[in-house]
Amino acid sequence: MKSYTISLLLSLLFVAINLPAQDFKVIEETKDYILKVADSGYYYAHGLPPKDDFVLDTTKIHKVNGVLKLPLDNGKEVVFRDTYDTNDYADFGYTYKGFNKKANCYLVLGLHKIDFIKYLLVYKTNGNIDTCRMNPVYSPKVKNYGYFIIEEYPEGGNIIFKNLKTQKTVKIKINKEFPVDFRWIDNKKFVFYTCHWNDPHKHIKLREYYLVQIKQ
Repeated sequence: MKSYTISLLLSLLFVAINLPAQDFKVIEETKDYILKVADSGYYYAHGLPPKDDFVLDTTKIHKVNGVLKLPLDNGKEVVFRDTYDTNDYADFGYTYKGFNKKANCYLVLGLHKIDFIKYLLVYKTNGNIDTCRMNPVYSPKVKNYGYFIIEEYPEGGNIIFKNLKTQKTVKIKINKEFPVDFRWIDNKKFVFYTCHWNDPHKHIKLREYYLVQIKQ
């Protein structure tokens, strides 16, 4: 009886593992991606929790007198300098956030004193810079990165992802909703959810879950 139970459990596990991914409804398809509705169960079961892709080592890189220097593979440097207004407060300051060895790039946070923020990916190979409005999250094998942008009500927001091989950036417009918590599944798929308000005066948030399949 015990061996039968074990065999049955193994059979059920084999079936569960080999079941095809749930076929969600397609709500948008372009040459770059397929956008589908999903659900919370799929989101939490498949989405990889965001992690910090950058290692911070201030013994190697640190800012001196408002100047941040990032050494490149070719012996040159990319330099960021804080700018100041007449009151000696940083008008726009730069903070080193770490280095991603797999992507071979630095992450720098640029912060304006009136809350304007940008994230700068500085590639150590050639000094090229990608500018992101939110902290970018890399796919498991560093084939792509992505992030979400929240706009003012009722504009909604955007989902941005970039293929590091082709250097193509794609934007998915999310109308009248606020995208939250971008999570990769693998190098070709990611999930996120949105919040929106039934009544802007009541501030009732409702979540809707989405799956994106990349065609690149």
